[in-house]
Amino acid sequence: MEEISGIDREYYRKRLAEFIAEMHPQVVDPGPLVELRSRQAVEASRTMLARGASPLTAAAQADEILYSGLLFSRFDTLRYLLAADYPNVPDYCRRSLALELDSHLEPLFRRYRLDDGILERPEYRTLLRDLKRAVAEYFDKHETTVTYRGRPGFKP
Repeated sequence: MEEISGIDREYYRKRLAEFIAEMHPQVVDPGPLVELRSRQAVEASRTMLARGASPLTAAAQADEILYSGLLFSRFDTLRYLLAADYPNVPDYCRRSLALELDSHLEPLFRRYRLDDGILERPEYRTLLRDLKRAVAEYFDKHETTVTYRGRPGFKP
């Protein structure tokens, strides 16, 4: 049984670590969070199964624990905004630019309650509108030129 538990925990650990790397790259040391959440996810899944829940229900409970508080991503929101509103920004530049903007726009983000439910609230549209305006102002103030392997990239 312990071997299966180790496999389960590694499964959840890997999923969460990949999710954080992709959606929250600004998190410097996700290790402790990944370890805690993966252990809690395994325990929740096993408890649900022991109580007779379906494997699908147990997996959903484990995922809820695993991703709680991480569903909304400032970085990912900025990355998609860049893709939609600035298609001339090359794909290979979006990640670093979104990270730069995430840091720069910290004061704007602090005005919002950025929890897992924000996507369902009207304030999300306001956040997007404010972000679009702030990104446009950022590009106006900073003559942003991205280089890739020594070649000029774009200048919005």
